[in-house]
Amino acid sequence: MAEIQVSSQPLGTRNGVMKVSGQLDASTFEQMEDEINRLLESGIVGLAADVSGLESASSSGLGLFVNLAETLRDRKGMFLMVNPSGDVREIIALLG
Repeated sequence: MAEIQVSSQPLGTRNGVMKVSGQLDASTFEQMEDEINRLLESGIVGLAADVSGLESASSSGLGLFVNLAETLRDRKGMFLMVNPSGDVREIIALLG
């Protein structure tokens, strides 16, 4: 069974940092979605996600990040994904 570890911490009142490691797929999608929803409900508008430990991700898993970026942009904020591994970078490139 795939595992994902997600931790986040605030930076001030409206920004935060998230660290993601493991595998983001159908079996871990809900855990990641719950963390994103928790951050959005807290009023966050700026988020940097360190995905250096993300070993693999499905297209639907990465779709969570796309939706997050759109939501934060609508809130006049920003989403940054930093340090993707080679495998994750390839999936991002394929998805455009």
